[in-house]
Amino acid sequence: MKNLDAEARFIVPEGSLFGFMNALPAEAAMQPLRAALLAAAQASATGEPQAATGAYEDAVELCRGRGLARELGGVLMALGAAALARGAQEDARRRFTEAAVHAERAGLPAQAAAAWMAVGSLAAAVGLQEVADKALEAARAAAERGGIASLREHVERLHS
Repeated sequence: MKNLDAEARFIVPEGSLFGFMNALPAEAAMQPLRAALLAAAQASATGEPQAATGAYEDAVELCRGRGLARELGGVLMALGAAALARGAQEDARRRFTEAAVHAERAGLPAQAAAAWMAVGSLAAAVGLQEVADKALEAARAAAERGGIASLREHVERLHS
């Protein structure tokens, strides 16, 4: 099994986190979710993946409790990235798979495609080619269902 970079980080373009947080409904009930996401981002930025994981897990529960499907998918992806940063490859694959299944059920094809690509890329990196092939095919299909040609083409390049 290939050893993945223990210093893996989930890269979020500057301003994206705050744009995401600003897009959340403004009511006071959303403040705990904002606080959890900010704590996770700060922990990630300072190289504390265990603390980030805890904050993201809090955010998952808050999203589930409020029925925030799109946000839940993003937080599940972030949990996968935090697992990679901790060196927990199997947990990362499980989290990315959970994100993919959630996005499929929620009717979010772009999120599903991104999550399946993460599953496929990680599986390929550790030599699980059959898992990688199935995940990348699921990513291609999700991108096609969503009519996202550029994403479908990207998946096809990964899969070739």
